Amino acid sequence: MIGIIRLFTVAALCTLTVTCTTSQKIVGNKTGEVAPDISATDTNGKTITLSSLRGKVVLLEFWGSDNATCRSNHSEIQRLYEKYDNTAFESGKGLTVYSFSLDSQKDKWVQAIRTDQTTWPNHVCDFKSWNSKAALDYQLATTPKYYLIDGQGVIIRRNILIRDLEGILSDYVR
Repeated sequence: MIGIIRLFTVAALCTLTVTCTTSQKIVGNKTGEVAPDISATDTNGKTITLSSLRGKVVLLEFWGSDNATCRSNHSEIQRLYEKYDNTAFESGKGLTVYSFSLDSQKDKWVQAIRTDQTTWPNHVCDFKSWNSKAALDYQLATTPKYYLIDGQGVIIRRNILIRDLEGILSDYVR
C-alpha cells in the first residue's frame, strides 16, 4: 500500500504544472522580439536611441565604411527610404533608417556618409567597432546586417538581403 501512495503522490505533483504568461514582449534579436535599444551619437555628437524612432518602421542597418558591399547597398536603401518615407504601414507611419556604423574612426565614417550621399537622418556610431554593445546585443558576425522593426519596436524581419527589401516593405504597406 505504501508504494501505491508514493506513486499517487508523484502523479498528483505532476499534474500541478503551472503555465505562466506575460503581456511583456521579450527583448532580443529574433523575429517577434523587441529590438534591443541602441544609443549612439550622430555626426554632430547628438545621441540618438533606436527606441526614439518608435511609431515608424525602422530599417536597422549595421555597416562599416571599409565594407564595399555595405557601401554599394546605400544607393538602394536611399531609394527605398525616399519611396517609403511617408508610407502608412501595418504598424508604423513611414520608414526611417537607423544606420549603426562599426567604424572606429570618425573621419572615415563621416566621409563615407557624404560620399554615399545618404539623406536619412539617423547615422550613428559609438566608435567601439565590433566591441560595441550593439554589436554584442545583436550578435553580429558580419556586415552588412539588416533588421526591419515595426512601429512598436518589434523585429518583424531579420537577416534581410538588400535585394529582398522592397518586397518585404511592400508586404507591410496598409
